[in-house]
Amino acid sequence: MELNYQKSGQKPSFTNKSIPNNSSSQYLVGEKIRSLFPTSTIKKILLVNPPDVHAEKFSFDVAKRGRSTNYPPYGLMVIANFLSLVDVTPAIINLNHLVLKEIEKYDNKEFFDFDSIWQDKLKKSIQLNKPDMIAMSCMFTLGHKSLKMVCSYAKQFNIPIAIGGVHVTNDINRVLKDIPCVDFAFLGEAGLSLQTFVKFVREQEEADNLTQIAILEDDVIKLPSCSRFPEEEMLDMQPAFDLLPEISEYSRIGKIGSFYWTLESDEAISTVISNYGCRAACSFCSVRNFNGKGVRQRSVSSVVDELQYQNENFGIK
Repeated sequence: MELNYQKSGQKPSFTNKSIPNNSSSQYLVGEKIRSLFPTSTIKKILLVNPPDVHAEKFSFDVAKRGRSTNYPPYGLMVIANFLSLVDVTPAIINLNHLVLKEIEKYDNKEFFDFDSIWQDKLKKSIQLNKPDMIAMSCMFTLGHKSLKMVCSYAKQFNIPIAIGGVHVTNDINRVLKDIPCVDFAFLGEAGLSLQTFVKFVREQEEADNLTQIAILEDDVIKLPSCSRFPEEEMLDMQPAFDLLPEISEYSRIGKIGSFYWTLESDEAISTVISNYGCRAACSFCSVRNFNGKGVRQRSVSSVVDELQYQNENFGIK
C-alpha cells in the first residue's frame, strides 16, 4: 500500500489495488461510524500502547536486566494533542511500560503473570477514564499477536475499538481480517483524520471528508479514497507529555536505542522526532507507506522547545 501524499489542505489518493476506493466505500465507513456512535457523542478517547510482544515471546530474564525495549509512545502522545484541539479529552496507557515496571516487584518468574498484569492495568484505566472509544497502536509485526490479545480483551467493555500504527497501515487486509473485534482502523499519520472523524461523529462534518479510515465489510476492506497529512504549523504538534509524567523512568526500567551501554545507570534518555518521512524508497522499509513520499521537517524552534521541555521536566540531557 502506498500513500500518495500532498499538503494537508489537499486530498491525495490512498492507493491499493485490493481495496475499493470510491464514494460507496466512504458511505459504508460513515454508516459504520454512525452505528457505533448513535448519540453523536464522543468526549473521551483512551489511547493504548499494547505490550511490545505477547506472553510467549516475553523474556522475564531480559526484562529483569532492564534490556527490554521501552520507548515512549510518541505517536499516541502527538495524537492526544490533535484530539485536544477538537475538545476530546485523551488519556494514554502504555501497557508495555507498566508490565516492565511491574517486574521490579518479582524475583522469580514463576510468580510473574504477564497477561494478568496488563489486563488488570487496562481494566482499571477503562473504568477510571470511561472512554467513548479505545484506540490502540502497533508499530511492528512482532507485536501483532499482542495487539490482537489486547483488542480481544478490551471488547468485553462494549466500547468501539480503533487501531492504527505502522504495522496496521502496512498490512491492513490481514490485520482487520485476523482481529474481527476491531471496529475500524486509522491508516498513516492519523492526527487530522481523527479530528475529522470526531467532527463527523458530532455531525459537524460530511462522510465525504472522512479520510484514512478502513473497515471490514463482507470480508472486503472499505477505505475512503483520500488522505490528509499534517503540514506547516500542524507538523510542529508537540507530544502530550503531561499525560505520561513518568517518561524519565523509561530508560531506567527498559532500554531506548542501541547505545544504552554508554549511559550512566541513572541517566534518563528519551526520543524526539524532528522530521517525518524519508527521501529513499527501500524495498524492505514501510516508512513511505505510513508517512507518504518525501520528507516534511518540523521547525527548528519547535524541536528545541521540545528538547528543553524534556530537560526541564524530566531531567533528560
